[in-house]
Amino acid sequence: MTHPCKIGDLLIRITHQNNDHFIDNIEKYETQEPSEYFLGSRFVKSLEECQEVVVKQDSFRKFYQTNQGEIMDVYHSSGELKAKILITEDYHKIEILMIPKYFPNIIDSEYIYLSMFFPEIAIRAGYVVLHASVVQINGKAILFCAPSMGGKTTHANHYLQLVEGATILNDDKALIKDGVVYGSPFSGQTKSNLNQSAPIEAVVFLSKATTNQFTLIERQARLLPLIQHTLRPSSEDSWDVVLSQLGQLLNRVHCYFGHVTKDQASAESFLHFLNN
Repeated sequence: MTHPCKIGDLLIRITHQNNDHFIDNIEKYETQEPSEYFLGSRFVKSLEECQEVVVKQDSFRKFYQTNQGEIMDVYHSSGELKAKILITEDYHKIEILMIPKYFPNIIDSEYIYLSMFFPEIAIRAGYVVLHASVVQINGKAILFCAPSMGGKTTHANHYLQLVEGATILNDDKALIKDGVVYGSPFSGQTKSNLNQSAPIEAVVFLSKATTNQFTLIERQARLLPLIQHTLRPSSEDSWDVVLSQLGQLLNRVHCYFGHVTKDQASAESFLHFLNN
């Protein structure tokens, strides 16, 4: 299936193979405007290894640079080629070819691959991509960051019960530009996202604890935790965009450390902290 989408001001055509994660999700971003970027996946029966000189490799991947752009060959544990990613030189087109038999769950794997490469395009369109759950309260956004399985989704959902009209703007990849966060159809394992935007009021870095405590992070100490939760671009030239946008966040937005329990009292504690 192909969806011409507008995500923030990013015009992108996304193709997937009837993926369950996108059903009743991606349609809200569809547009009639012409696409500038393309991100798509395709299932194939076989793949041939690239014959160019290997630029870099690790246990399961080989990277190549060609006149047309970049190629990544991905290998199964058996040694067989299971996926190939084709990236044009300007990163305006990324195509992912996959052999289904080499993936235990091809639907989840397809979504993960698309989610991995969507930020590469978004960054080149001027966005920072922060790994966060985004809660929208009274027209402003609070971003909750935590490591995988760190409780950010659980914590974010508490606000839906506590604050009338609160919504989840995105539950995984927060697109940020000029101090504003945008929803996108890439929202982790959930479909909690909205095609909306909101100015960022705060960023909270969560860690699990037995009591709830929040502390303001001084400006000079904010950059490191922000970088730790930022999806990093694959090329050095894109770091200029990332650091510029992070610099704006440092100047505009308060950041906090939050030591939280998993129950609703954690959200009540933060709201009290924020309002006092």
